[in-house]
Amino acid sequence: MRILTPLIVLATIIIPIFITTDHVIGNDTEKPFIGAPTITFVIDQEMVEVSVEPGSDGIGRFSGTVYCEMPPSTPPGQSCIVQLNADAGGWPVQTPESMTFDRSHVEEDFAVSVQVPIETSQYTSAQLSISGRWSYSPGATAGTIPATTAIIRVLSYSQPIVTAKARDDTIPVGTWGDVTIEVTNAGNANDDIQLQVTDVPDGVSAYFEEDTITVPEKDTKTVILKVKQSSGAPGSHQFTVIAHGRNNGTRSQDQQTVVFETGISARSLATTWYIIIPFLIILIAGGVLTYISIKRMKRKRAMVKDMS
Repeated sequence: MRILTPLIVLATIIIPIFITTDHVIGNDTEKPFIGAPTITFVIDQEMVEVSVEPGSDGIGRFSGTVYCEMPPSTPPGQSCIVQLNADAGGWPVQTPESMTFDRSHVEEDFAVSVQVPIETSQYTSAQLSISGRWSYSPGATAGTIPATTAIIRVLSYSQPIVTAKARDDTIPVGTWGDVTIEVTNAGNANDDIQLQVTDVPDGVSAYFEEDTITVPEKDTKTVILKVKQSSGAPGSHQFTVIAHGRNNGTRSQDQQTVVFETGISARSLATTWYIIIPFLIILIAGGVLTYISIKRMKRKRAMVKDMS
């Protein structure tokens, strides 16, 4: 009994102190348990179209809102910090800084931008995935936020390049000749390219065997341009070839000056010789007759002189 009495007295002093004092763990004071917040993302755009043609910034811009509802049991002064994470299949993504919510501040807008590489193929698609992580402050309770997605669509663009191959020979006047034209599709999708000839000089005809061709992305096709000088003196002629891209309603074009030389045709040469040969025969015959006549006159003079 003598031993129990001091223990009872000590217990009556320590137990009330323990109950009325916060339990300290390390340097943090353990607070009453708070349930997880309800956090949702809403992206304003289901899909964003991005232009990646040369000279464009190639940036897809998304906007949205974060909603954070904290439990009713949340004590005053308690905050919830939300950090967004975003992924776009390896393309660079810029996300906002962390957001802080409390019982009175329950929503906040955000912006996310995706850098799409210039000249990316139209057939390359990507999905933007925005997820996140939340944590209480003060406190160590934290968790993840499920992802919300949107689509990034790359727009097509036309960029035809036309090149004329020079001929090493001449094309006879009055004869059709071939000029080789190379058409390159430097755009980011298959393209139907229309070919046009302009500034054709008088007396010259030119047309494409195919005036519309389908050229795959980053590929080159060869077409034949037929040319002819119908009449006139041989010489150098030039005109313009234009390639119009028609990819998905966009319009882009390139042009090239075509030069070709004409010469005397075999037929013209034959016609010329038909004229020259008879003339030469007449000229030679006339010379021979003149020579014979002169010789006869000399003989007559000599005979007259001998007789006298």
